[in-house]
Amino acid sequence: MGVTSDGSHMVGRKPDLRLHVGDAKLDDVAEGRARISRESFDALHLSVDDVVRIIGERSLLARAHLAGVEDDGLELIRLDGSQRRTLGVGLGDLVSVRLYETVGADRVRFVALGSSRALDLSPYDIRA
Repeated sequence: MGVTSDGSHMVGRKPDLRLHVGDAKLDDVAEGRARISRESFDALHLSVDDVVRIIGERSLLARAHLAGVEDDGLELIRLDGSQRRTLGVGLGDLVSVRLYETVGADRVRFVALGSSRALDLSPYDIRA
C-alpha cells in the first residue's frame, strides 16, 4: 500500500506527487505539454504522451514529457503561462500531479446544427 503526497494511504489509487511549477521552454508553449523530471516521471509510472491531471487552485490535463537533464533531481513540472493561468498558480508554487486514466469512445455521434439528422460513426469510420 502506497502513501500519497499528503501522507494518507492509497488503496487502488494511482500515486500523485507535489511538484514545483517552472517555466516552459519556448518549444513547449501552447503545445499542451507538461515537462516532468525523470525521477518524478518514474515515481508516477508515466510513459511519454500519457495524460496527467495537474491540480492547483483549479485543474487541467496535459501530455507528460520528460524534462531535460538540467531538471534531474528537481521536483519540478514545467508549464507555460496559459497552463499556469488556467491552474491559478505562479512560478514556484506547488501543484499535485497524477496519471489521468483515459477511456476511448466506442461510438461518436455528430449532429448537424439546424438539422434533425444524426450521424453515428464508429472510431474506425473516422480518419484523422
